[in-house]
Amino acid sequence: MRRGNIRDLGGLATADGRRGSTSRWSTSTAEAAVEYLLARPEYLDGALDRLLAEHGSIEAYWAAAGVGPEGLDRLRDVLLQG
Repeated sequence: MRRGNIRDLGGLATADGRRGSTSRWSTSTAEAAVEYLLARPEYLDGALDRLLAEHGSIEAYWAAAGVGPEGLDRLRDVLLQG
């Protein structure tokens, strides 16, 4: 997807929740949506820094979210499949 080209955003849902054309989206709204959904390294680094500052570890974060050891093992298995 080329940034700033609204035609490349055709799979996004419209403002009323239907999927399809982005003709109801203003360019600034569509660009803001794309920017929000990007997984830029600096965004991910910031999120990880905050998670570690607040919880101390990824395991503690998931424990606070109610994920037990078995769930964490399953999560690892799914995410590390290659």
